[in-house]
Amino acid sequence: MRKLLVITAMAGLGMALSPTQGLALVNLTTQTATATSTTGSSGDWSATATCPSGYSVTGGGWSVPAISGDPPVQVWNSEPSGNGWYANGHLSMSNPSGYTYTVYAICGAVI
Repeated sequence: MRKLLVITAMAGLGMALSPTQGLALVNLTTQTATATSTTGSSGDWSATATCPSGYSVTGGGWSVPAISGDPPVQVWNSEPSGNGWYANGHLSMSNPSGYTYTVYAICGAVI
């Protein structure tokens, strides 16, 4: 678990602020959720990584394993889904079974 300190300035145009005026400090903690999918004989894969309770999805993505011969990997969707991240696609090769893909959700919570 990582902690970030986010500083936001709330100044109007043309205003001069002292170093402490107009600043809001927010303590944000992040966590990465993962889900895996293993290709079947069709080569299709899909998975959704879901953020834990108290966290909201802030981003996400997917990773593909190293595959000999570097076959084409199609990613049809990689997008937010509910309180997580969804990705799906297809591995185009003669025997696509047994490759594991990982989908990641980056989750944040203000604490």
